[in-house]
Amino acid sequence: MGVAVCFLANGASFLAVLAALALMRPDELHPSPPAGHERGQLRAGFHRAGLALGALACLLAAALGGAAVARTPPGERRHPRSVPMDWSAYQQPEAP
Repeated sequence: MGVAVCFLANGASFLAVLAALALMRPDELHPSPPAGHERGQLRAGFHRAGLALGALACLLAAALGGAAVARTPPGERRHPRSVPMDWSAYQQPEAP
């Protein structure tokens, strides 16, 4: 696919979201009351996330990623592509 096709597909995805927002009926939306503050809510939330494997996987990925960034000194945080590569293995052999 070319860049133009990808650009158009991305724009179409935004149009789909805007159409869904336009079709919402505000009179059918009802806000829920705020949750009270009780002891053990955090533990209960982690327990509930443990029951849903997708949520648990997201929590673990965020925790591992955050721990990796927190342990890396600020001067060494770089994008992986910014590390110099040894291009000698990719050089074409010289023609005879």
